[in-house]
Amino acid sequence: MMYSPASLVYEESNARICVEKQEDYMLTSVESPRRDGRVRKWENISEQPDADTGSFSYVKSLNECFHGTTQFEPGVYGYQQHMWYAALDPAAVVFVNHPGGSCESCTTRPGYWFGNGIMPALKQVKEALCAIYRIPETHPIPFTHVYWPSSRFSYEIIEETWLAGSAGGGYVALWCSDPFTAYDDLMFHCEYRVKSRDTAYVCICGSRKDYGSLEAFLLACKERKPAYDREKGRLRAGNEEITYRKYENMTQYI
Repeated sequence: MMYSPASLVYEESNARICVEKQEDYMLTSVESPRRDGRVRKWENISEQPDADTGSFSYVKSLNECFHGTTQFEPGVYGYQQHMWYAALDPAAVVFVNHPGGSCESCTTRPGYWFGNGIMPALKQVKEALCAIYRIPETHPIPFTHVYWPSSRFSYEIIEETWLAGSAGGGYVALWCSDPFTAYDDLMFHCEYRVKSRDTAYVCICGSRKDYGSLEAFLLACKERKPAYDREKGRLRAGNEEITYRKYENMTQYI
Protein backbone atom coordinates (compact mmCIF):
# COMPACT_ATOMS: atom_id res chain seq x y z
CA MET A 1 0.00 0.00 0.00
CA MET A 2 2.87 2.38 0.76
CA TYR A 3 4.10 2.11 -2.83
CA SER A 4 0.64 2.60 -4.35
CA PRO A 5 -0.39 6.01 -5.75
CA ALA A 6 -2.86 8.02 -3.67
CA SER A 7 -4.82 11.14 -4.55
CA LEU A 8 -7.27 12.08 -1.83
CA VAL A 9 -8.56 14.53 0.75
CA TYR A 10 -9.52 13.05 4.11
CA GLU A 11 -10.72 14.27 7.49
CA GLU A 12 -8.84 13.83 10.76
CA SER A 13 -10.25 15.49 13.88
CA ASN A 14 -10.86 19.15 12.92
CA ALA A 15 -8.51 19.08 9.91
CA ARG A 16 -8.82 18.17 6.25
CA ILE A 17 -5.62 16.71 4.85
CA CYS A 18 -4.68 16.68 1.16
CA VAL A 19 -2.39 13.98 -0.25
CA GLU A 20 -1.07 13.66 -3.79
CA LYS A 21 1.34 10.72 -3.82
CA GLN A 22 2.64 9.47 -7.14
CA GLU A 23 5.56 7.28 -8.15
CA ASP A 24 8.00 10.21 -8.41
CA TYR A 25 6.75 12.74 -5.83
CA MET A 26 4.46 13.48 -2.93
CA LEU A 27 2.74 16.76 -2.06
CA THR A 28 0.69 16.99 1.11
CA SER A 29 -0.88 19.76 3.19
CA VAL A 30 -3.67 20.66 5.58
CA GLU A 31 -6.41 22.96 4.37
CA SER A 32 -6.27 26.40 5.96
CA PRO A 33 -9.10 27.14 6.33
CA ARG A 34 -11.18 24.05 5.63
CA ARG A 35 -12.65 24.41 2.18
CA ASP A 36 -15.82 22.51 3.08
CA GLY A 37 -16.80 25.25 5.55
CA ARG A 38 -17.10 22.96 8.56
CA VAL A 39 -15.97 24.27 11.93
CA ARG A 40 -14.46 22.48 14.91
CA LYS A 41 -16.41 19.58 16.38
CA TRP A 42 -15.98 20.66 19.98
CA GLU A 43 -15.70 23.88 21.94
CA ASN A 44 -12.43 24.99 23.50
CA ILE A 45 -13.41 25.96 27.05
CA SER A 46 -9.94 26.75 28.43
CA GLU A 47 -10.64 30.51 28.59
CA GLN A 48 -14.05 30.20 30.23
CA PRO A 49 -13.91 31.49 33.85
CA ASP A 50 -16.50 28.97 35.09
CA ALA A 51 -14.97 25.94 33.33
CA ASP A 52 -14.64 22.72 35.35
CA THR A 53 -10.84 22.40 35.53
CA GLY A 54 -11.10 18.74 36.47
CA SER A 55 -13.16 17.76 33.44
CA PHE A 56 -11.92 15.95 30.35
CA SER A 57 -13.19 18.82 28.18
CA TYR A 58 -11.00 21.30 30.06
CA VAL A 59 -7.89 19.10 29.91
CA LYS A 60 -8.44 18.56 26.19
CA SER A 61 -8.91 22.29 25.62
CA LEU A 62 -5.81 23.24 27.60
CA ASN A 63 -3.76 20.54 25.87
CA GLU A 64 -4.66 22.00 22.50
CA CYS A 65 -3.25 25.37 23.56
CA PHE A 66 0.08 23.84 24.60
CA HIS A 67 0.54 21.09 22.03
CA GLY A 68 -1.09 22.45 18.93
CA THR A 69 -4.38 22.53 17.18
CA THR A 70 -6.05 20.64 14.39
CA GLN A 71 -8.08 23.75 13.60
CA PHE A 72 -5.92 25.31 10.88
CA GLU A 73 -6.84 28.90 10.02
CA PRO A 74 -4.92 31.79 8.42
CA GLY A 75 -3.68 34.51 10.73
CA VAL A 76 -3.93 32.41 13.91
CA TYR A 77 -0.87 31.99 16.11
CA GLY A 78 0.76 28.63 15.39
CA TYR A 79 2.79 26.23 17.45
CA GLN A 80 4.57 23.12 16.11
CA GLN A 81 2.25 22.21 13.22
CA HIS A 82 3.98 21.28 9.97
CA MET A 83 1.43 22.44 7.42
CA TRP A 84 2.81 21.28 4.06
CA TYR A 85 5.72 19.76 2.19
CA ALA A 86 6.74 18.41 -1.20
CA ALA A 87 9.09 15.42 -1.49
CA LEU A 88 10.83 13.76 -4.41
CA ASP A 89 12.60 11.26 -2.14
CA PRO A 90 13.35 11.03 1.61
CA ALA A 91 16.03 13.75 1.38
CA ALA A 92 14.87 16.02 -1.48
CA VAL A 93 12.15 17.69 0.57
CA VAL A 94 10.83 21.25 0.17
CA PHE A 95 8.63 23.35 2.44
CA VAL A 96 8.02 26.92 3.62
CA ASN A 97 7.31 28.13 7.12
CA HIS A 98 7.12 31.34 9.12
CA PRO A 99 9.71 30.69 11.85
CA GLY A 100 9.15 31.42 15.50
CA GLY A 101 12.79 32.46 15.97
CA SER A 102 15.40 34.34 13.96
CA CYS A 103 18.12 31.65 13.78
CA GLU A 104 18.57 27.88 13.76
CA SER A 105 20.00 27.82 17.28
CA CYS A 106 16.89 29.40 18.80
CA THR A 107 14.92 27.32 21.31
CA THR A 108 11.51 28.84 20.68
CA ARG A 109 8.32 26.96 19.87
CA PRO A 110 7.44 27.29 17.06
CA GLY A 111 11.06 26.88 16.06
CA TYR A 112 13.14 27.88 13.08
CA TRP A 113 12.28 24.91 10.89
CA PHE A 114 9.16 23.58 12.58
CA GLY A 115 5.79 25.16 13.14
CA ASN A 116 4.62 28.62 12.13
CA GLY A 117 4.52 31.82 14.12
CA ILE A 118 1.47 32.83 12.09
CA MET A 119 -0.49 30.21 10.15
CA PRO A 120 -0.80 30.70 6.38
CA ALA A 121 -3.73 30.29 4.02
CA LEU A 122 -3.29 27.03 2.08
CA LYS A 123 -5.08 25.42 -0.83
CA GLN A 124 -3.90 22.25 -2.55
CA VAL A 125 -5.44 20.80 -5.69
CA LYS A 126 -3.73 17.61 -6.83
CA GLU A 127 -0.05 18.38 -7.65
CA ALA A 128 -0.26 22.16 -7.00
CA LEU A 129 -0.36 24.12 -3.76
CA CYS A 130 -1.11 27.83 -3.23
CA ALA A 131 -0.05 29.54 0.00
CA ILE A 132 -0.28 33.07 1.42
CA TYR A 133 1.66 34.16 4.51
CA ARG A 134 0.66 37.47 6.12
CA ILE A 135 2.71 38.42 9.17
CA PRO A 136 1.40 41.29 11.33
CA GLU A 137 3.70 44.14 12.30
CA THR A 138 3.39 43.04 15.91
CA HIS A 139 5.20 39.76 15.22
CA PRO A 140 9.00 40.00 15.72
CA ILE A 141 9.95 37.72 12.79
CA PRO A 142 9.37 39.67 9.55
CA PHE A 143 10.16 36.96 6.98
CA THR A 144 9.26 33.50 5.73
CA HIS A 145 11.82 31.03 4.45
CA VAL A 146 12.18 27.98 2.22
CA TYR A 147 13.85 24.70 3.08
CA TRP A 148 15.60 23.84 -0.19
CA PRO A 149 18.46 21.32 0.24
CA SER A 150 20.45 21.95 -2.95
CA SER A 151 22.80 19.00 -2.47
CA ARG A 152 19.84 16.61 -2.51
CA PHE A 153 18.79 17.57 -6.04
CA SER A 154 20.50 16.05 -9.05
CA TYR A 155 19.84 19.25 -11.01
CA GLU A 156 18.32 22.59 -10.13
CA ILE A 157 17.36 25.89 -11.73
CA ILE A 158 17.56 29.02 -9.59
CA GLU A 159 15.86 32.25 -10.68
CA GLU A 160 14.78 35.39 -8.85
CA THR A 161 11.24 34.18 -8.08
CA TRP A 162 11.44 30.51 -9.18
CA LEU A 163 13.25 27.49 -7.76
CA ALA A 164 13.12 24.16 -9.59
CA GLY A 165 14.81 20.87 -8.80
CA SER A 166 14.91 17.22 -9.82
CA ALA A 167 15.62 14.03 -7.91
CA GLY A 168 15.01 10.51 -9.12
CA GLY A 169 12.17 10.76 -11.63
CA GLY A 170 10.46 13.70 -9.92
CA TYR A 171 10.40 17.48 -10.33
CA VAL A 172 9.40 20.26 -7.97
CA ALA A 173 9.05 23.99 -8.67
CA LEU A 174 8.42 26.81 -6.23
CA TRP A 175 7.30 30.33 -7.18
CA CYS A 176 7.27 33.31 -4.85
CA SER A 177 5.75 36.76 -5.15
CA ASP A 178 9.03 38.24 -3.84
CA PRO A 179 12.69 37.49 -4.67
CA PHE A 180 14.46 34.56 -3.02
CA THR A 181 17.61 35.41 -1.07
CA ALA A 182 20.05 32.58 -0.34
CA TYR A 183 20.92 32.36 3.36
CA ASP A 184 23.27 30.13 5.38
CA ASP A 185 22.92 29.48 9.10
CA LEU A 186 23.99 26.21 10.76
CA MET A 187 23.13 24.30 7.58
CA PHE A 188 24.67 25.53 4.33
CA HIS A 189 22.92 25.71 0.94
CA CYS A 190 19.54 24.70 2.36
CA GLU A 191 17.70 27.97 2.84
CA TYR A 192 16.18 30.86 0.96
CA ARG A 193 14.68 33.75 2.87
CA VAL A 194 11.91 35.98 1.57
CA LYS A 195 12.05 39.34 3.29
CA SER A 196 8.41 40.34 3.28
CA ARG A 197 5.51 40.22 5.72
CA ASP A 198 3.01 39.58 2.91
CA THR A 199 4.12 36.77 0.60
CA ALA A 200 2.52 34.22 -1.71
CA TYR A 201 3.95 30.91 -2.88
CA VAL A 202 2.98 28.31 -5.46
CA CYS A 203 4.48 24.80 -5.30
CA ILE A 204 4.03 22.34 -8.17
CA CYS A 205 5.24 18.75 -8.53
CA GLY A 206 5.64 16.62 -11.64
CA SER A 207 7.37 13.63 -13.22
CA ARG A 208 10.12 13.30 -15.81
CA LYS A 209 8.01 10.85 -17.78
CA ASP A 210 5.36 13.57 -18.28
CA TYR A 211 7.62 16.54 -19.06
CA GLY A 212 10.99 15.22 -20.18
CA SER A 213 13.48 17.83 -18.99
CA LEU A 214 13.39 20.01 -15.89
CA GLU A 215 13.43 23.03 -18.20
CA ALA A 216 10.25 21.82 -19.91
CA PHE A 217 8.59 21.22 -16.54
CA LEU A 218 9.49 24.71 -15.31
CA LEU A 219 8.17 26.24 -18.53
CA ALA A 220 4.85 24.44 -18.00
CA CYS A 221 4.74 25.76 -14.42
CA LYS A 222 5.36 29.30 -15.65
CA GLU A 223 2.44 28.94 -18.07
CA ARG A 224 0.16 28.91 -15.02
CA LYS A 225 1.19 32.58 -14.61
CA PRO A 226 1.10 32.88 -10.82
CA ALA A 227 0.11 36.38 -9.68
CA TYR A 228 -0.49 37.84 -6.22
CA ASP A 229 -2.72 40.87 -5.64
CA ARG A 230 -1.57 42.14 -2.25
CA GLU A 231 -4.33 44.73 -1.98
CA LYS A 232 -7.01 42.05 -2.25
CA GLY A 233 -4.93 39.24 -0.72
CA ARG A 234 -5.67 37.10 -3.76
CA LEU A 235 -3.35 34.56 -5.36
CA ARG A 236 -4.00 33.04 -8.78
CA ALA A 237 -2.13 30.25 -10.56
CA GLY A 238 -3.67 28.69 -13.63
CA ASN A 239 -7.25 27.74 -12.79
CA GLU A 240 -6.71 27.89 -9.03
CA GLU A 241 -7.29 30.86 -6.75
CA ILE A 242 -7.09 31.55 -3.03
CA THR A 243 -7.99 34.73 -1.11
CA TYR A 244 -6.56 35.45 2.32
CA ARG A 245 -8.99 35.95 5.18
CA LYS A 246 -7.62 36.49 8.68
CA TYR A 247 -9.16 34.41 11.47
CA GLU A 248 -9.15 35.02 15.21
CA ASN A 249 -8.69 32.13 17.65
CA MET A 250 -6.92 32.98 20.89
CA THR A 251 -7.29 29.45 22.21
CA GLN A 252 -4.17 28.62 20.16
CA TYR A 253 -2.05 31.18 21.99
CA ILE A 254 -0.60 31.30 25.50
